[in-house]
Amino acid sequence: MENKIKKQTEIIGAITEDKNRDPKTGQFVVGNELGGKTKGSQDFKTLFHKAIKKIAEDEKIDIDSVEIAIVKKAIEKAKKGDFKFYKDISDRTYGKAQDQLDITSGGKPLPLLNNVHNDQSDTQTAKAEETD
Repeated sequence: MENKIKKQTEIIGAITEDKNRDPKTGQFVVGNELGGKTKGSQDFKTLFHKAIKKIAEDEKIDIDSVEIAIVKKAIEKAKKGDFKFYKDISDRTYGKAQDQLDITSGGKPLPLLNNVHNDQSDTQTAKAEETD
C-alpha cells in the first residue's frame, strides 16, 4: 500500500513539474512537446470520404457506386458472420450508436431509484410550499 502511494505521489510530482502542462490546471500548454495529433491531421471520416472520392475518380465511376460497393462487401461479410467490417466503418464515419441502459425491474423503477425520485419530489414540494 505504501509503495502504491509513493508511486502515485511520484506521478503527481512529475505532472506538476512538467513544463508542458499548466502547474495550476494540469492542462497542456500551447506548444507542448508531448505529441498528440499533428497540425493538419485528419480524422477517419474525412480520410474515408477522400478515399471514396479518389477511388471514384480513378475508376471513372460516381461516388455513390463506390459507397454501394463498400456496403455490398459489408453485407457479404455479415452474411458469413463477420459484422466487424461494417461496424467499424459505420462507427467511424457516422458515430457509434448510443448505448441504452434499462434500469427497471419488470418495467417498474428499482426501489432505490424510486426512493431517490420520491426524495427529490418531497424536496421540490417543500420548496414550492415555502415560496407560497
